[in-house]
Amino acid sequence: MMDTVTFDLAELSDRYQSLIDLITREGLNNQTNYAVRVLDRGVKTIKDALNFKKEDAVIPVSTWQELYKDYKSMYPPHGGVTEYFIWRDNFEERVAANQRLSAIKEEISRIFCNHI
Repeated sequence: MMDTVTFDLAELSDRYQSLIDLITREGLNNQTNYAVRVLDRGVKTIKDALNFKKEDAVIPVSTWQELYKDYKSMYPPHGGVTEYFIWRDNFEERVAANQRLSAIKEEISRIFCNHI
C-alpha cells in the first residue's frame, strides 16, 4: 500500500504533467516555455525521489522545498504563469478551459500545503 507522501508525490507528478500538457496544447511562448521546463524538471525530481524511496524511507523535506521553490518561481508578481489564461472566442469554452487550469493549480497548491 502506498503511504500518503508517496501518493502525494505521485499525484503532484500527475498534476505537473497535466499542466505541461495543457500549456503545450495551447501553444508555447517565452513565459510558458519556462513553466514547462520547471514542471518537467519537477516531474524528473519526483520520479527520482520515488525510485530511490525505500519502504521505510522518508522523502526528505528538502525535496519538497526544492519542488515548491521551483514551482513558485513560475509566479513572479508580473508575467509568468501568474497572468496566464486560456483564450477561446466562445465564452463558455473559455470559462471551461480556464476552470480546468485553475483546478490543476489549486490541486498543486493543496498538495504543497500538506508538506511545506
